[in-house]
Amino acid sequence: MRRLALILVSILVALSAAAGATAWLVLRTTPSIVVILKSEPAQAAVFSGQETLGMTPLTLKIPRGGKLSLHLVRKDCRDADVVVSAADYAMPSASQRLRLKPPLPPYDRTVKMESATDAELIVKAHPAGTEVFLDGHQLGMTPLAPVRVAPGAHTLRLTETECFPLTENLTINAGQSLVVERTLVNKVVAFYREQIRKEPAILVHVAELAHHYILRAEFAEAAQALRDAFPQLAAAEAYQQQKYFEEMTRFYTDYYVRPKGDDAVLRKACREIMAEAQEKKITNQQQLTVCIKQLEAYDKAHPAK
Repeated sequence: MRRLALILVSILVALSAAAGATAWLVLRTTPSIVVILKSEPAQAAVFSGQETLGMTPLTLKIPRGGKLSLHLVRKDCRDADVVVSAADYAMPSASQRLRLKPPLPPYDRTVKMESATDAELIVKAHPAGTEVFLDGHQLGMTPLAPVRVAPGAHTLRLTETECFPLTENLTINAGQSLVVERTLVNKVVAFYREQIRKEPAILVHVAELAHHYILRAEFAEAAQALRDAFPQLAAAEAYQQQKYFEEMTRFYTDYYVRPKGDDAVLRKACREIMAEAQEKKITNQQQLTVCIKQLEAYDKAHPAK
């Protein structure tokens, strides 16, 4: 009986020692995580540097603190680069490693690969806020991020409340990146442009057009409208000359509220036009001198940035 007890004790001691050694080895072993790398579409070749690791879905074992920089290749897709880091996943705890259970399930990492046969459409439309439709479906408002589209024929439509809509047919080839840059015609601008064409001597139209541009912070366009009308200034009636210079004076004296922006080009045009008119003795010189002084005072009080 005593001998049997000694045998049992010896067995228990041996088992305890073995369990302790196993626990020590488990805890001492550096944990790692298992990641199943997938791709959409599947069957992409995975490279680590020059080494081929296999095809997706691919099982990767990454030790604590480790990471893999991988390059995915598939013939009908654009190449993709991905970094798989152990730091992005929960590592198995000591208790989890001691449990007499199967290991933790692997983590999934999916890489979406862009098709090399798709096309890309980049729409740049002025003014900002133009709505973009492709084949009747709204893509968004400009400025708009590049859009992936199927190759072939498409119908593009651009709309903006203050402009005439624009519709055109496009053909985009496979793998092509097509840039479409358009400027919609503003309805007010079109109206005054037509009036100026019909009645070039009526500078009130020019003043109204410049006024419209200024209210939209389109200062370069306002400056060009005033410059384009200068040749008609000398032959115009006194009232028309007055309206022409009055618009510049109103701009410089903050007669109306306008958007903020870089108005340096318009300031420069106004000064040059008035100086030339003074040199060529166009319009009422006394009135013109008053306007020039107002311009100088405004520039001094509001330096251009």
